[in-house]
Amino acid sequence: MTTVEEKETAREIIRKTRSVCPVCGQWVDGAVVQQGSRVYLERICAEHGEHRLLLSVNAGMYADLERFYFHILGHDAARGRITRYWVLATAKCQAQCAYCSVGVQQPRYDEMTIDDFQKIFREFASLKLTLLGGEPTTHPLVFDFFRGAVEQGRPTELGTNGIRLADPDFCRRLCAAGVNWVRLSVDALTPVQTEFFDTGAQYDAKLRALENLEKQHVVTTLSPTIFRGVNENQLIAAVEYANAHPFIRDLSVNGFSWVGEGVGLPRDLMIMPDEMMDILHQRFSHGPREDLCTLQKWLWIGLRVMDIRICLNTQLMIFVRDPGGPRPITDFLDMAAMKRAVEWWKKLARAPRTLQIAAFLVVCVRSLNWRSRKLIVPLLRMFFSSIARRLRPFPSELISVVLNTNCSLPSADTAVMQQCMCDVLYSKDGALKKEMTSAFFIRGERERLAREGAA
Repeated sequence: MTTVEEKETAREIIRKTRSVCPVCGQWVDGAVVQQGSRVYLERICAEHGEHRLLLSVNAGMYADLERFYFHILGHDAARGRITRYWVLATAKCQAQCAYCSVGVQQPRYDEMTIDDFQKIFREFASLKLTLLGGEPTTHPLVFDFFRGAVEQGRPTELGTNGIRLADPDFCRRLCAAGVNWVRLSVDALTPVQTEFFDTGAQYDAKLRALENLEKQHVVTTLSPTIFRGVNENQLIAAVEYANAHPFIRDLSVNGFSWVGEGVGLPRDLMIMPDEMMDILHQRFSHGPREDLCTLQKWLWIGLRVMDIRICLNTQLMIFVRDPGGPRPITDFLDMAAMKRAVEWWKKLARAPRTLQIAAFLVVCVRSLNWRSRKLIVPLLRMFFSSIARRLRPFPSELISVVLNTNCSLPSADTAVMQQCMCDVLYSKDGALKKEMTSAFFIRGERERLAREGAA
C-alpha cells in the first residue's frame, strides 16, 4: 500500500539485484529501494507488473546495514563457512501445518534409507547435522540415525514438532539413542495463539514435550513462526519462556515465508527480520533503535572474523538471562563506545584475518563497562570455541535469538541468496543430493509455478 509520505518522497535505489516474479517465477531485474521511511525489495515483470516486499520501516538505519554488509564486510561475493546441514529424512508429518515451508503434501524428496545415513556420516558430517522432515520422529530409523551419529562422533540435532516427544518414554528412548540437542517448532505458547491456525490440538503435546526435554536436561532451541499482524506477541512469549527455562539456550525465529504449503496464505503475512527486531526493541530495549543496528554490526563482525557465513535476511539478538525478565545485552554494554569502535574497525575490514581478529577484540574491550562483568566469561567461551570450530551450546547465562525469513519468491534476492548459511541433504531417485537451502526453496517454487502453468 502506498502511503501519502511515499507519494511525496523520491524513490532512491540502495542496491540493484536479480529477483523473481512471484506470479510466474521468471528471473527479473530487481532493486532494494528507499522511499520515505520504508525500504522495499521491488521487481518489475514485463508480464505481471511491479511487486514489492517490505524489508524495513527504519529506512536510514536499514540502508546503513545494507552498506555495511555488502561494502564493508564484502558480502557481494559468497564468503565464510556454513555451520550445518539440514537432513530431510522424510516427507511424512502428522501435523500438516498450513504454513509448512517444506511442503510435505507435495514432497520433493524420498524417505532416506540407512545407506543414506551412512553416506551422510562419511561425507557430510564435518558440520552439525539437523535431522528434519517432514517430521523425523515418524521415520522408522530415527533411533538408528542418532545411534550411528554417536558411534561416528558426529554432532547432531533433532528438529521436531514435538508431538511424539510428549510421550515421556519416547523422549527417554531418543535421549538414550544419543539425542542431546532438540529444535522444537512452536506456533503458540499460550492457548489464544492457537486460534488463527486451529492448532489447539497440538498445544498441550508441545508443552508436555518441553517438560520432558527439561526433565531429561536436553539443550533445546525454540523455533516459532511469526506472521505479521497475527502472532507477533509469540516472539515476546518465546523470549520470556526461554528466560524462565535455562534448558532453552536459543531461539531460531522464522518469519513466515511464502513457500511450500504457505503459498495458500496471503503474502502480506510475511515478516522480515528488521520488523521482528522492531518488536523486540519495543518490548525489551531501553536505548534507541540505533543501538540494535550497532549491535548487529558488532555481531556480524564477530561472525566474519570467525569465518562463519551470515545471510542478510538474518538478524541477531542476545539477551541476558535475569530473574526479573530477559534483558537485552545492550543494557550491559557501552553502545556509544561500541559505535565508535565499529567505525574504527571498518578501516581494517580488508586487513589479514589475524589483524581483523585482534581489532575485533579491541572493539569488544572498548564496548565494556562496569555492567559488563557478568558477560565477560560466557562471551569469551563462546568466541574461542567458535574460533576453534568446536560446537558448543550457547552459554546458559545468555539467550541467543536468530531472526530469519527463508528465501521465497517474494523475497528472492540473488545477492542475499549466495550467502545462505546452510545446505540441505535429501534423497531423490536413489541418490543423495546436496543443495544450498535458498536455492532449494526457490527452485521448488519455480517448479510448482511451471507445473501449474503447464496444467
